[in-house]
Amino acid sequence: MITLKRKFAAALFALLASSPAVAASLTRLANTTTYTVNTAWNSTSPSFFTFPVCPNFGAVVVIPEIDIFSSANPATKLAGTLWLFNTVPSAPSIIADNANFVLAAADFANLVGGQNGIPFALASGQGAGAANSGVSLSSASLGAPLAVSCGPTNNLFGMVEVTNAYVPVSGEVLTINVKTVY
Repeated sequence: MITLKRKFAAALFALLASSPAVAASLTRLANTTTYTVNTAWNSTSPSFFTFPVCPNFGAVVVIPEIDIFSSANPATKLAGTLWLFNTVPSAPSIIADNANFVLAAADFANLVGGQNGIPFALASGQGAGAANSGVSLSSASLGAPLAVSCGPTNNLFGMVEVTNAYVPVSGEVLTINVKTVY
């Protein structure tokens, strides 16, 4: 029995180690305006994160890990919710930076990975003067590996809602790395 468990663990580790990981980044505005709770974190021209992780339409992709990191390390770190979609969000849902975060009903129907989004809080154990903060969301912190259905493109799309009042760094870059298994 122990040998079977070891073989299973080794096979699972090999599968996860060879899984593709895709990173997407957005650069926010060149200002330090404090974010209001429940507003969008976005770039200079409202956009979204694009993750080319789907092998084909209708495929199910498992996400065992998501890494989120920032080029900034302010005293109060970004806490937020990552919203994932299997189709491109429509114009009303592509929310400008620091604008009220409200999803259109059609886009809410295309959410994957949970109807309440994926909460996260950046942290940093580095010393004073460090320039980065981040968080790794593993299967344990996600509740389980996320199984998501792919839409009509080979992409998943993401948007970030800010859930705390924090002062960003001018031109801050937020990168989200999504690891998948399919």
